Amino acid sequence: MNDTIGENNFLKVEIDIMRKEIGFAKDCIRDMELQIEKLKVSATLANKQSIGLAKTTTEHNNWILSLKAKSEIGKETFEIEVKRLQERLQDRYESEPVKEDDIDGKKGKAGGASGKFDNPIEVLKIRLKNIVNKNREKSRLLN
Repeated sequence: MNDTIGENNFLKVEIDIMRKEIGFAKDCIRDMELQIEKLKVSATLANKQSIGLAKTTTEHNNWILSLKAKSEIGKETFEIEVKRLQERLQDRYESEPVKEDDIDGKKGKAGGASGKFDNPIEVLKIRLKNIVNKNREKSRLLN
């Protein structure tokens, strides 16, 4: 009987230890489930944010492509206009006799200041330079 009572006491202690281990395991599982829920919420928020940013990135890329297209169209129209103006200038200079004063840029009033531009080619070169600089700035901004 003493052996049985001793064995029962030993088994009671073992059972208490196992109950404590089960309680500890349940607490750990509950903590892990809470952490999983928090991670799930943060992952869903990150996914939503990622999807939203992907949409805005796509919109920005489309906007950039449209600006590039507009820039190319503007460049083409400018080149066509410059060619047309060059042809007009060429026709004008071929039809009119060129004076030496015109070549030196000294035609007109004192100091070469007349109502018209003395040298339209220089004016066109300046305009071309300005437009090229603007296009470079636009492409830099696009990049």
